[in-house]
Amino acid sequence: MKNCLFCGLLIEDNAKKCHHCLSFQKVGEKRGEKCDIANLIVHYIGIITVVFSILLGIFGFLGFKSFSDLQNRSEKVLERTNSKIDVFEKELVKLTADFSANNKALNGILISQLHDRYHNILDRIVIDNVETIGPLISELKHINKEAQKARTSGSDRVNHLIFNR
Repeated sequence: MKNCLFCGLLIEDNAKKCHHCLSFQKVGEKRGEKCDIANLIVHYIGIITVVFSILLGIFGFLGFKSFSDLQNRSEKVLERTNSKIDVFEKELVKLTADFSANNKALNGILISQLHDRYHNILDRIVIDNVETIGPLISELKHINKEAQKARTSGSDRVNHLIFNR
């Protein structure tokens, strides 16, 4: 028989682990903790109690008296959120209609400007001077292509043509 290196109680000579303190009998090793079921149960019940107390404290701090109070408040928040969403959807429909009207107006302005440029070039064409007719004809073709695209395209094309001439 020999003494345990950690608790000093008698153990068998060939024992690798003390049956009293559950420590292994190697030099330089730390003392082992007893790991029985009672300690585990007390440990986990303590953790659960602390977490539950913290949650109750948070609910109490926020003014919730019961879980039904929490549910009632969340339903009120949901109702307010849904009413705001309805208002935003109505405004979105209105803005979409305004955008469509503005897009048509911009297309009209663009076509009017292209028409004015077209007539301006036609006024500059002199039939007697053949050298200036070629570039003017190609510019007329370009304006015609832009007008065709303006009739069929969206507002991005309109903005590009109006602001990037």
